[in-house]
Amino acid sequence: MSIERTPLAGDGRAEKVLDARASKGKPFPLGDERNLQATSPQKLPNYRCPSEPGRPCILAEAGSDEVVFSYFDPMKGITGEARRVPTTSPSKFFWNLSGDGLKLAYGEFSFKDDGITVLGLTDETKSVIQTRQTRLSSLALSFDGLSLFVTTSLANGSSLYHVTPEGKEVKVVPLILLDPNHSRWISDPRPSRDGRFLAYTVQIIDSNVWLFEQMPAATPAPK
Repeated sequence: MSIERTPLAGDGRAEKVLDARASKGKPFPLGDERNLQATSPQKLPNYRCPSEPGRPCILAEAGSDEVVFSYFDPMKGITGEARRVPTTSPSKFFWNLSGDGLKLAYGEFSFKDDGITVLGLTDETKSVIQTRQTRLSSLALSFDGLSLFVTTSLANGSSLYHVTPEGKEVKVVPLILLDPNHSRWISDPRPSRDGRFLAYTVQIIDSNVWLFEQMPAATPAPK
């Protein structure tokens, strides 16, 4: 997998910025609930750019048992390493960058309450926020990195939560619950800079059944 850029004006030919390492996750049988993390669009490698001017983008690449975060310039490519974190499976890994570019948070799709880890990019700070939720599939940090938005992927849909750290305990407040009778999943939450608005993606899996009747054989034309 590679990351390329192309000018908005000109001949439109793409220029490769870098060859990125693709994740190689463990496959699960068809119908296994562990495949639900695929409802999140976050797949490694990918990168995030802060909305704060002057702060670098962050690129995430998967190794065999770790994820490497690097400083990334869309024009120059990788400019240095930021952090390395362990992972049990890159295909279940999800992460995001705060709007100010000072923190990143990550987690893994799991049937356990493993929480979300928040790392500082200008220092060595590290904290784990327990969400009381399992099967997390995507997340977003608020612009200032003080709160989280997380989504879950369940067999019959998903939920979106606002997670605010309050001392050692974390209160999880559900923002929206989808109809459990339909296969719909929320993912990729995007809070606005001022914290007043939140955008997110809703993925819908729909199917139909058609019945075809066999047409009678055509009668040969008389000679």
